[in-house]
Amino acid sequence: MSDLFSLLPLGPKQIDQAYPIVQSIMPDLDVNVWREFAEQVGARPEDQAGIITVQNQGYIHGLFSYAVEPHLIHERLLLIDNFFVLDLFNPGAVANALIDAIDGLAARLCCRAIQTALPKPASEAAAPQDWVLDHFRRRGHVLENMTLCKELPKSAASRNRHPGNGGADQGSGSVVTMAHRRERCRFSL
Repeated sequence: MSDLFSLLPLGPKQIDQAYPIVQSIMPDLDVNVWREFAEQVGARPEDQAGIITVQNQGYIHGLFSYAVEPHLIHERLLLIDNFFVLDLFNPGAVANALIDAIDGLAARLCCRAIQTALPKPASEAAAPQDWVLDHFRRRGHVLENMTLCKELPKSAASRNRHPGNGGADQGSGSVVTMAHRRERCRFSL
């Protein structure tokens, strides 16, 4: 890692500072959704999940979120998501610093493998993030799986309802938090 960069967990007072980096890839992401996600991940024990940043003199140039999960083949897996780099002059150095952090974190947390989900560019017209993928490949990462995502339409059972008001729909100006959505989405067979 370059001496220019520090690798640090995202602090609670830096959540808003990190938002433009996330928004560079996810321009439609609401700031409140980002805040809630970052607060929830930050509240988990560091050996289970977190958000790591690469910083230079207090400015955030990139970040990723992580979680440690059991895995059938790899036993203990470090899952990397939300890998974002925003640096005008040396994005490769930022990407390499983040990959160094991922490798070090996996070793420290006794993970047997790392699985990374790279973000899709915000639009098809945007330059593909092939350069990020190239950095991962040069560091020993190989394509192992393909991840698909299907966004589900809101149904009567999953509309934004607040559990504290008898299930009545919230007004269009109301914020329905992730905690409310989790409450509605209890799984049972």
